[in-house]
Amino acid sequence: MDSSQRVTLNVGGKIFMTTAASLQTLPNTRLGRLAKDSTKIQQPNMELFFDRNPKIMNSLLDFYRTGELHLPKNICGFTVERELKFWEIPVEIIHECCYKCFHDHKSNADITREIDTFLTNPYERKADIEKLSSWNKIWLMMERPNLCRASKMWSMVFFSVVFLSVLLCTLETSMTFREFHSRFYDYHHFNITQQVAETQMTFMNEYSASLPYPWLRNVQEAILVFFVLEFTTRLVTCPQKRHFLRQAKNWFDLLLIVHNGLSILLERVLLVGKVTYSSSEFNALLFFYALSVLRVMRIFYMAKNFDTMKILLLSTRASLKVFVMLAVCVLSLATMFGASVWMAELVSETFSFSSVLSGMWYAIITMTTVGYGDVVPVSVTGKLIGALCALCGVIVMALPIAVIASKFTTYHDNLLTREQLRKRITFSKTNLHFFARADEGEKKLPRTDKQYPPLGVETHRQGGHSNTTNHGVTVVSVHNKNKKSSCFKFGLYKQKLGRAGCKKNQVSESRTTLEDCRKDLELSDVSA
Repeated sequence: MDSSQRVTLNVGGKIFMTTAASLQTLPNTRLGRLAKDSTKIQQPNMELFFDRNPKIMNSLLDFYRTGELHLPKNICGFTVERELKFWEIPVEIIHECCYKCFHDHKSNADITREIDTFLTNPYERKADIEKLSSWNKIWLMMERPNLCRASKMWSMVFFSVVFLSVLLCTLETSMTFREFHSRFYDYHHFNITQQVAETQMTFMNEYSASLPYPWLRNVQEAILVFFVLEFTTRLVTCPQKRHFLRQAKNWFDLLLIVHNGLSILLERVLLVGKVTYSSSEFNALLFFYALSVLRVMRIFYMAKNFDTMKILLLSTRASLKVFVMLAVCVLSLATMFGASVWMAELVSETFSFSSVLSGMWYAIITMTTVGYGDVVPVSVTGKLIGALCALCGVIVMALPIAVIASKFTTYHDNLLTREQLRKRITFSKTNLHFFARADEGEKKLPRTDKQYPPLGVETHRQGGHSNTTNHGVTVVSVHNKNKKSSCFKFGLYKQKLGRAGCKKNQVSESRTTLEDCRKDLELSDVSA
């Protein structure tokens, strides 16, 4: 075929014209093969119709002409990818200036999909909840704090008990909330302060010779009973026992329950009845008290059920490479500056650092801007190295943290968009349900394809009345037997716009735009 012949393309109702020579520059694409092999293009006044999105077509034709693919920035990345796949053009050909925008669209969509997968609740739908038994619904209420009003109340109670447990764990270590027992005094097993009178004990002696107040111990036992009942209830009502036992969270809860029970056992049974106890028993008691700090982990496990905490975990997981890079950079610089400052102090014969490890400790504390001050350089060279270490630390620490913060912001923004979309969907469903119920009481009007042709069907002139098509919207003017224009049918919405019965002198015989119909309806309302 003649390479200068014009080719007419009808893409989604929009006409595009180019030459066969332009299309043949890329023979491996869909349009390139059509321009080379199709015999229909050679026919005069012939156009090729494609039921595709026309917004990207100008960019594609420019790609055939110039060899560079530039895309509009207001089109979704998935739409671009789908259209390029149809026209058989690789995504990698997109020019560098436009690829970032395309990648951002896809990246946001991928993040939204990841959030949906991570936040998906298998029992979120009402139909799935109704399949559960009454016992299983109790488990679901305890596991999902945002499920219903009862689950929200339960989560508040659980948080309050956990907070009270952590608070009591800290209060009982203070001597203000402990009472002395003289039968616990045993000065042969512990060091006594020598600078003062023998009656004054060190903190270890005071702590070992005292117990928390009885009301504190009673509340601790009540909290232990609460957690035992909570764990047992979740285990009994769980619909999948194997899945329950595979979760690390549940084993952690069991460990905390056993720990609290053993702490009370050591304090109440093993130690109270003894006149004295050894330092090994005291160290065991301190070890169990140290494990009490793990109670706060219950809050984090409970907070994982909230979307914001999950987004924090997602952004942290997505930034693992940045964390690894940060750790490698800090360790490398700490080794370099630690060895340098140790060598500088050694040459100056100040001996401020005992080894390279001491210098690395100083470098890490300096780079993180903590400035602990236990070891510091004294020589001028060591101080210069310390200043350079501080400057490098600010730069190395600031850049990865900015990337991590940007990651969290991106995930959080997509979470807010997801929540707004879900609210809109819920609101739309509510409106549809309302209008569906409102239409139940109305008289059903007959609707046939003859009266209301579907969208996209070509209309013809009937009875001297003109029907027109404008930009994919079919406009039909229907008249009744009394020569009154009763309504205008738009194929895009398929519903009546003028049920009031417009008079003939107020509405013209045919209209082509929705604005004219609205004006006629307003005139009829005024006359009524």
